[in-house]
Amino acid sequence: MNIRKFVFISLCGLLGFLNSKAESGKLDSLKSALKSERNDSAKVHILIQMAMSLENNGSENEETYSRQALELSKKNNYNKGIAIASDRLGVMERNRSNYKQALAFHNQALQHITPYGICREKAIILNNIGVVYRRLDELSKAAEYHLRALTIAEEIADNKSISVSTNSLGNIFFSQNNFNEALNYFQKALDQEEKSKNLLGVAINLNNIGAVYELKEDYNKAVNYYSKSLKVNEQIGSKKGVSICLNCLGGIYLKQKII
Repeated sequence: MNIRKFVFISLCGLLGFLNSKAESGKLDSLKSALKSERNDSAKVHILIQMAMSLENNGSENEETYSRQALELSKKNNYNKGIAIASDRLGVMERNRSNYKQALAFHNQALQHITPYGICREKAIILNNIGVVYRRLDELSKAAEYHLRALTIAEEIADNKSISVSTNSLGNIFFSQNNFNEALNYFQKALDQEEKSKNLLGVAINLNNIGAVYELKEDYNKAVNYYSKSLKVNEQIGSKKGVSICLNCLGGIYLKQKII
C-alpha cells in the first residue's frame, strides 16, 4: 500500500477513535453527575443530555434515557421535562417513519410546553411537528406549524430555529413550484446561517437557491449559486456536498448545451 495512503487511513481511523472516546468520556461524566445529583428536575436534564450525546449513533440507550427522563418528569409533574423528553421521542419515531406515534409525542410535548409561553423549546417542538407533516406530504399543515415556530423564533431571536423554519418553508414552497416564496425563505435561511457562521447551513441554502434558479431557467444565477455552494463544501470537506454540487453544475451545463 502507498505510504501516504496508509498514513491517511491511519489518521482517519485515529480521529474516529478519538471522537468516539470523547463522546464516551462525555457520557461517563454525565453518568457520574446523575449519580450525585439529588434534585429530580436536574436529573431529568442530565438524562436528556445523555440521550443527546448518543444522537444519530444508533444506540438503543438514546431512547432509554429519553424514556427515563419522561417517566421522572411525569412523576414530579415537571412539564418542561415532559415536553423536552416527549419531543425527543417524537423525533426518534419520525426517523423510524412511525409518523402517527411521532405526532402523538410531539403534540404531548406541545401541550406541556404551552404553560411556559413564548420559549425556545416551543419553537423547536412546532418545527418538529411541521417536519412530520412534510413527511406525510400534508404541506399546508406543515407550513402552518413552521410559520408558528418562525413567529416565536423571531420574537426571541433564536437563530437556529429561525434557520430551521425558513429552510423548511423554502422547501415547502419549492415543492409547490412557488419559486418566488421559495427564494424568499431560502434567502432568509441563508442570512441566518451566515450570521451564525454555520458553513454547512450556508452550503445547503446556496444550493437550494441554485435549484430554484435552475427551475426558473435562470441558468447563469443557478451556476453562480451552485459554484458558491461547491466552494463552501470544499472548505468544510463535505464530500457529499461537493458531489451534489458537481452533479447540479453538470446538469446545468448539459441543459445549456442542449438549448
